[in-house]
Amino acid sequence: FNLVCGDQWKQPLSSLIFFLGGLCGCFVCGQLSDRVGRKPVLFSSLLLLGVFGGGLALAPSWPVFMALFFMLGLEQGTIYVVIFVLGSEVLTGKTRVVFSGLALPVFFAFGSMLLPCTAYVLTSWRHLTWAIAASNNVKSGS
Repeated sequence: FNLVCGDQWKQPLSSLIFFLGGLCGCFVCGQLSDRVGRKPVLFSSLLLLGVFGGGLALAPSWPVFMALFFMLGLEQGTIYVVIFVLGSEVLTGKTRVVFSGLALPVFFAFGSMLLPCTAYVLTSWRHLTWAIAASNNVKSGS
């Protein structure tokens, strides 16, 4: 979207919008998952994460990109909180501690380490976005 020179201020705003979406997801998902259940919220959020991620690759303009990026942040915040709470409710003892304190951060770090390698192979940000969205749909079984 040519975010250089005069439009360079949009780059940090993009991150802010994404993390505001994550914040909203954290606030909304707790109430929603208490009302309709954790698993339906988790699986629908995984599906929507893939849909919004795929839509992000097709964004024709920066405002559309920002709206989809906000929704992506909302779904990621929702997924993390729901998985954390679901794991804390289902697991007991040492397993709960390992899951909450080690497993979630390790898998997040592993995915973060794979991202630069994937970006090296897929040089277009749109192709990279498609690959990330496809991996989200594979995780959700959609």
